[in-house]
Amino acid sequence: MVGASSPKPSRDGASVLGLDASLRSLHAAIEHARQAGLAIDYREGFAETFEPEEQFDVVMAVDILEHVEDVDLALAMCSRALKQGGILGFLTHNQTLEAFEKLVWHGEYRLGVTPKGTHDFHKFLTPDDLGERMRRQGLRLIETRGIEAHLDDPGIRLVSCTDVSYLGYAVKP
Repeated sequence: MVGASSPKPSRDGASVLGLDASLRSLHAAIEHARQAGLAIDYREGFAETFEPEEQFDVVMAVDILEHVEDVDLALAMCSRALKQGGILGFLTHNQTLEAFEKLVWHGEYRLGVTPKGTHDFHKFLTPDDLGERMRRQGLRLIETRGIEAHLDDPGIRLVSCTDVSYLGYAVKP
Protein backbone atom coordinates (compact mmCIF):
# COMPACT_ATOMS: atom_id res chain seq x y z
CA MET A 1 0.00 0.00 0.00
CA VAL A 2 1.33 3.38 -0.91
CA GLY A 3 0.43 6.75 0.51
CA ALA A 4 0.28 6.05 4.24
CA SER A 5 2.43 7.84 6.74
CA SER A 6 5.56 5.96 7.74
CA PRO A 7 8.77 7.12 9.45
CA LYS A 8 10.38 8.37 6.24
CA PRO A 9 9.53 8.05 2.58
CA SER A 10 10.85 5.32 0.32
CA ARG A 11 13.42 5.98 -2.40
CA ASP A 12 10.90 7.65 -4.73
CA GLY A 13 9.27 9.71 -1.98
CA ALA A 14 6.23 7.52 -1.31
CA SER A 15 5.34 6.28 2.12
CA VAL A 16 4.84 2.51 1.88
CA LEU A 17 3.10 -0.05 4.07
CA GLY A 18 3.56 -3.75 3.34
CA LEU A 19 1.08 -6.30 4.70
CA ASP A 20 1.70 -10.05 4.68
CA ALA A 21 0.32 -12.99 6.64
CA SER A 22 3.66 -14.81 6.46
CA LEU A 23 6.25 -13.89 9.08
CA ARG A 24 8.92 -15.58 6.97
CA SER A 25 8.04 -13.37 3.99
CA LEU A 26 7.94 -10.29 6.21
CA HIS A 27 11.39 -10.99 7.64
CA ALA A 28 12.78 -11.42 4.12
CA ALA A 29 11.13 -8.17 2.99
CA ILE A 30 12.39 -6.27 6.04
CA GLU A 31 15.93 -7.46 5.39
CA HIS A 32 15.69 -6.57 1.71
CA ALA A 33 14.44 -3.07 2.56
CA ARG A 34 17.19 -2.65 5.16
CA GLN A 35 19.88 -3.59 2.65
CA ALA A 36 18.39 -1.21 0.08
CA GLY A 37 18.11 1.61 2.63
CA LEU A 38 14.32 1.82 2.32
CA ALA A 39 11.97 2.81 5.12
CA ILE A 40 8.92 0.57 4.67
CA ASP A 41 6.34 -0.04 7.38
CA TYR A 42 5.83 -3.83 7.31
CA ARG A 43 2.98 -5.38 9.24
CA GLU A 44 1.79 -8.92 9.78
CA GLY A 45 -1.85 -9.43 8.90
CA PHE A 46 -4.50 -10.85 6.64
CA ALA A 47 -6.14 -8.83 3.88
CA GLU A 48 -9.58 -9.96 5.01
CA THR A 49 -9.20 -8.66 8.57
CA PHE A 50 -6.77 -5.74 8.21
CA GLU A 51 -8.37 -2.47 9.30
CA PRO A 52 -6.34 0.41 7.90
CA GLU A 53 -6.06 3.46 10.12
CA GLU A 54 -5.31 5.62 7.10
CA GLN A 55 -6.21 5.70 3.43
CA PHE A 56 -3.86 5.21 0.52
CA ASP A 57 -3.39 6.51 -3.00
CA VAL A 58 -2.53 3.03 -4.26
CA VAL A 59 -3.14 -0.51 -2.99
CA MET A 60 -1.35 -3.37 -4.72
CA ALA A 61 -2.72 -6.91 -4.49
CA VAL A 62 -0.08 -8.91 -6.34
CA ASP A 63 -0.35 -12.69 -6.14
CA ILE A 64 -2.70 -12.34 -3.17
CA LEU A 65 -6.31 -12.64 -4.29
CA GLU A 66 -5.94 -16.32 -5.27
CA HIS A 67 -4.64 -17.16 -1.79
CA VAL A 68 -7.06 -15.41 0.57
CA GLU A 69 -9.87 -17.25 2.30
CA ASP A 70 -12.50 -14.63 1.37
CA VAL A 71 -11.93 -12.56 -1.78
CA ASP A 72 -14.90 -10.29 -1.06
CA LEU A 73 -13.59 -9.37 2.41
CA ALA A 74 -10.11 -8.74 0.98
CA LEU A 75 -11.52 -6.49 -1.74
CA ALA A 76 -13.69 -4.68 0.83
CA MET A 77 -10.53 -3.90 2.83
CA CYS A 78 -8.79 -2.68 -0.33
CA SER A 79 -11.73 -0.39 -1.07
CA ARG A 80 -11.80 0.97 2.50
CA ALA A 81 -8.06 1.52 2.36
CA LEU A 82 -8.23 3.60 -0.82
CA LYS A 83 -8.69 7.34 -0.96
CA GLN A 84 -11.31 8.70 -3.36
CA GLY A 85 -9.69 8.39 -6.80
CA GLY A 86 -7.23 5.80 -5.47
CA ILE A 87 -6.02 2.90 -7.57
CA LEU A 88 -6.13 -0.82 -6.81
CA GLY A 89 -3.53 -2.72 -8.83
CA PHE A 90 -3.73 -6.50 -8.98
CA LEU A 91 -2.15 -9.61 -10.46
CA THR A 92 -3.87 -12.97 -10.19
CA HIS A 93 -4.64 -16.19 -12.07
CA ASN A 94 -7.60 -17.22 -14.19
CA GLN A 95 -9.70 -20.27 -13.41
CA THR A 96 -9.04 -22.09 -16.69
CA LEU A 97 -7.63 -25.44 -17.68
CA GLU A 98 -4.61 -23.61 -19.14
CA ALA A 99 -3.90 -21.93 -15.79
CA PHE A 100 -4.25 -25.22 -13.92
CA GLU A 101 -1.92 -26.97 -16.34
CA LYS A 102 0.78 -24.30 -16.32
CA LEU A 103 0.71 -23.12 -12.70
CA VAL A 104 -0.35 -26.19 -10.75
CA TRP A 105 0.49 -29.25 -12.83
CA HIS A 106 3.71 -28.03 -14.47
CA GLY A 107 4.82 -25.42 -11.93
CA GLU A 108 4.18 -27.43 -8.78
CA TYR A 109 4.22 -31.09 -9.77
CA ARG A 110 6.22 -31.63 -12.97
CA LEU A 111 8.93 -28.96 -12.71
CA GLY A 112 8.79 -28.10 -9.02
CA VAL A 113 9.46 -24.37 -9.54
CA THR A 114 6.70 -23.61 -7.02
CA PRO A 115 6.22 -25.66 -3.83
CA LYS A 116 3.45 -28.26 -4.06
CA GLY A 117 0.20 -26.98 -2.62
CA THR A 118 0.98 -23.30 -3.26
CA HIS A 119 -2.08 -22.84 -5.44
CA ASP A 120 -5.65 -23.95 -4.94
CA PHE A 121 -7.19 -23.91 -8.42
CA HIS A 122 -10.64 -23.38 -6.89
CA LYS A 123 -9.48 -19.98 -5.63
CA PHE A 124 -8.39 -18.79 -9.07
CA LEU A 125 -10.67 -16.01 -10.40
CA THR A 126 -11.97 -15.34 -13.87
CA PRO A 127 -11.55 -11.71 -14.95
CA ASP A 128 -15.35 -11.32 -15.16
CA ASP A 129 -15.84 -12.67 -11.64
CA LEU A 130 -13.11 -10.42 -10.22
CA GLY A 131 -14.56 -7.40 -12.02
CA GLU A 132 -18.02 -8.09 -10.59
CA ARG A 133 -16.64 -8.56 -7.08
CA MET A 134 -14.77 -5.26 -7.39
CA ARG A 135 -17.91 -3.48 -8.56
CA ARG A 136 -19.78 -4.73 -5.49
CA GLN A 137 -17.06 -3.16 -3.31
CA GLY A 138 -17.36 0.24 -4.97
CA LEU A 139 -14.38 -0.17 -7.33
CA ARG A 140 -14.46 0.44 -11.07
CA LEU A 141 -12.34 -1.92 -13.14
CA ILE A 142 -10.41 0.09 -15.73
CA GLU A 143 -8.11 -2.38 -17.46
CA THR A 144 -7.19 -6.05 -17.46
CA ARG A 145 -4.29 -7.49 -19.48
CA GLY A 146 -2.86 -10.96 -19.71
CA ILE A 147 0.70 -11.71 -18.73
CA GLU A 148 2.93 -14.34 -20.20
CA ALA A 149 6.01 -15.81 -18.60
CA HIS A 150 8.28 -18.61 -19.75
CA LEU A 151 10.37 -20.71 -17.40
CA ASP A 152 13.42 -20.40 -19.67
CA ASP A 153 13.08 -16.59 -19.94
CA PRO A 154 12.90 -14.42 -16.81
CA GLY A 155 10.98 -11.67 -18.63
CA ILE A 156 7.24 -11.19 -18.35
CA ARG A 157 5.27 -9.80 -21.27
CA LEU A 158 1.87 -8.15 -21.41
CA VAL A 159 -0.44 -9.96 -23.81
CA SER A 160 -4.10 -9.74 -24.74
CA CYS A 161 -4.85 -13.32 -23.63
CA THR A 162 -5.89 -13.63 -19.96
CA ASP A 163 -6.22 -17.43 -19.98
CA VAL A 164 -3.46 -18.07 -17.43
CA SER A 165 -2.49 -14.98 -15.45
CA TYR A 166 -3.63 -11.40 -15.67
CA LEU A 167 -3.13 -8.02 -14.10
CA GLY A 168 -4.92 -4.74 -14.15
CA TYR A 169 -6.25 -1.90 -12.11
CA ALA A 170 -9.43 -0.44 -10.74
CA VAL A 171 -10.23 2.95 -9.25
CA LYS A 172 -12.34 4.05 -6.32
CA PRO A 173 -14.56 6.73 -7.89
